Amino acid sequence: MPDQTNPFGEKNSAELGEQVKEVGAKMVDAAREKVRSGFEKQQRRAADEISGVAGALRDAADRLRAEDHGGTAHYVKAAADQAAKLAGQVRDRGLEDLVAKAEGLARRQPELFVGGALLAGVALGRFLKASSNRRRMAGDINLATRPRPAAPPAEPTPDAGEAQTNVSFDYAAATTIPSGTRSIP
Repeated sequence: MPDQTNPFGEKNSAELGEQVKEVGAKMVDAAREKVRSGFEKQQRRAADEISGVAGALRDAADRLRAEDHGGTAHYVKAAADQAAKLAGQVRDRGLEDLVAKAEGLARRQPELFVGGALLAGVALGRFLKASSNRRRMAGDINLATRPRPAAPPAEPTPDAGEAQTNVSFDYAAATTIPSGTRSIP
């Protein structure tokens, strides 16, 4: 005889539980894939930004060398090489590998990790500011290129000989003396 408190029977509730687990697992997988895809897009963007910094450092090193600042140029060139190496690592490694590397660096050299995090924060701030400026400029361009509604037709102006009949003059406002001023006797 079926249980009166469970009209669907034990088999149906077990099946329902399995279906809930399957749907939950699919949702988690979908969310994980979305995060991974977003990370990969940001990863490529970050690698491109770091490559740009490496190129700028190389240019600076070349200018320093041309201006006979060889010692400084050497250090700037070394920084450019390290930035290029980092860009390659960011581009080629997966999320888990990068997180593991960051954790290892934080344990071995916490001062370097904090300094790198500070520099990354500054770079991210500059990137976000530049992105918002680009979006704002794009919005300004859209406003400038969007067709404007036609102006309402102008009211006809009276001919030179016609008198204007809708002119009004507020005599009380024109003759009122503001408070705090003295009238002339």
